[in-house]
Amino acid sequence: MFDTPKTTYHKTVFQSMMETFESLIIAFILAFVFRAFVVEAFVIPTGSMADTLRGAHFSLTCPKCSYPYNFGFDPGKYGYAKGSIPPHPLNVIPDRLRPGSIPNCPLCGEPFDQTDRYWVSNGDRILVLKYIYQFTEPARWDVVVNRTPDMVPRVYFTEFKDFYLNILMIYWVTPPNYWDFQAVNQQVNLTIMRAFEAEGIEFAFPTQTLYVKKDVKKDG
Repeated sequence: MFDTPKTTYHKTVFQSMMETFESLIIAFILAFVFRAFVVEAFVIPTGSMADTLRGAHFSLTCPKCSYPYNFGFDPGKYGYAKGSIPPHPLNVIPDRLRPGSIPNCPLCGEPFDQTDRYWVSNGDRILVLKYIYQFTEPARWDVVVNRTPDMVPRVYFTEFKDFYLNILMIYWVTPPNYWDFQAVNQQVNLTIMRAFEAEGIEFAFPTQTLYVKKDVKKDG
């Protein structure tokens, strides 16, 4: 009997590289599909849902009662871009922070006045299960993630009347803060007024003229 010689196949370096590349492509496609239709990771950007979910924040300790608590980090007030985390510790109370925004201990009310620098902690990370509500109803205490709408300001010419023109302006202020909104609203209104004045356009403010008639009593 004669042994049949076995044929040995050796993969070339190019073939190995192509198989690795194909595996990576398939892995990326599966990851994108999984992210788009099954589960997606989100980072909580702000502290609007604290203490259930925390955005970027400082971890502080009350100097009076030693109670630990968190204070939200707003990048704009510290001179950083939206969504950024500084790579170094910061002073918790910068000059641009309003007096009403200084952190206070939630237990004893002691204001935080230390000048030590603290690291900024990242916001909480959550995994969102998509399309779950196609199969079940929302329950109490569920955390629901809504995507931020298109934040581009919009201006519409909505009405043309005999005595006025109606122009609708839509803009957003983030993160949601009442006083920040009032400041931006004032800046927008003043900018519009200055632009009209530069073009020689006057606003027609509502006016009302009253004529008072004085009755003269006749002598009897």
